Amino acid sequence: MYDVVVVGDTAWDTVVPLHGDLEFDADTNATIYQGMGGQGLNMAIAAAELGSSTALVTQVGCDMLSQTLLAHIRRAGIHLVSTTQEDPLTRVVAIVREDGERALLTDPGVGPLASPDDSIHGKVLLISGYLVDRPGGVERIGEWLQWARRHKMTRLLDAAHARLSDRLTGILSQVDWILANEREWQALGRPDDIACLIKRGKEGIQLRKGRHLMDVGIHASGPVVDTTGAGDAVAGGFAASLAQGMGVRKAAEIAVQRGFQACLHLGSIKF
Repeated sequence: MYDVVVVGDTAWDTVVPLHGDLEFDADTNATIYQGMGGQGLNMAIAAAELGSSTALVTQVGCDMLSQTLLAHIRRAGIHLVSTTQEDPLTRVVAIVREDGERALLTDPGVGPLASPDDSIHGKVLLISGYLVDRPGGVERIGEWLQWARRHKMTRLLDAAHARLSDRLTGILSQVDWILANEREWQALGRPDDIACLIKRGKEGIQLRKGRHLMDVGIHASGPVVDTTGAGDAVAGGFAASLAQGMGVRKAAEIAVQRGFQACLHLGSIKF
């Protein structure tokens, strides 16, 4: 049995840190980094790094770069239990300002298109809201949530992006936890009948259900280099901690520190 089963994207990331303003119609010297990314893989890496047995349902392409990704994922100790291989591979370009904030340019690729498999068993399901942008995405997320309920798994849904919220609201009743930043939580209608973990950047996270609130701050310091993947690290850390039997507050404390650590290097996964 796996501690955490993650369903979400794998991507190849290109990260460009800016030193000054980007000038169009001109040449700008830059140091460019490339490596693994994608919300699904980011969350799985965060869970695995905390010692959780982690399974990933994802997609890659059919090219050599995708094969390189698969090799890296296996070396990270992540179990690829269901992998869709269909071109194109998801690719992301992250433009990172000097204060660590980033803008993402995404070529979304395809998948993951896999359906639940009853041969997979786990304690926690962590699923990416980006799946609603895939063919039949709402129905597929619903299938995974129903599968997890049958197997008595804790069900976590990461809202992924505010623009997707209108397609997620119909399935919120099937989850145990919504993981969202404040903009995403607002776009979801500020649900108060479901447990929510709200990612608040440098202010840490807030746990809330109805009128019950719990703030968990960041008790660490260091230069913020790149916020890419920080929210994914929070999600993976929270899922892993819950799977290991920790209480909600302790799980949140570990998750917020894991998210901060992701900001201390370039890229969602350390280059």
